[in-house]
Amino acid sequence: MGVMVADFPNLFTIVGPNTGSGHYSILFMAECNIEFSLRLMKPFLKSGKPGSIEVKEEAEKRDVDWVQERLKQYIWHNSEETGWYVDKKTGHNGTVYPHFQFHYMFKTLIPRWNDFILHGVSKPKPFRVILIVLALLGILIAWLLVATKIFKA
Repeated sequence: MGVMVADFPNLFTIVGPNTGSGHYSILFMAECNIEFSLRLMKPFLKSGKPGSIEVKEEAEKRDVDWVQERLKQYIWHNSEETGWYVDKKTGHNGTVYPHFQFHYMFKTLIPRWNDFILHGVSKPKPFRVILIVLALLGILIAWLLVATKIFKA
């Protein structure tokens, strides 16, 4: 997801590959990546034990393939005029994310713990993750209800 790179344990990036935006602020993406990084570090911080975390190579490849496939639908990947996003030799776009930033935010809310190798601590319990997701959905629904009332007034 542009936050970690396989074979580089404990390396977190704030603005990594395919976290740029062709239509909005990079600061939002950076904030999502910082929050996601902190979620990944949380088991270590809670336990107080040293250790490491790294993304699995197959998870990284799956994400890169997904992003590259989606990018083929958009102008910044296919247009000759906006070709600065695409490496002319490889056809790889390592710059922009292929969806709206809210999509990226939701993608970074809950780590897919099976995509990571943790050394020194155990992975969080799935039940806790479900509670977090439900809480975040509740917050989003409340925000949408308030926002629609504000704009109607």
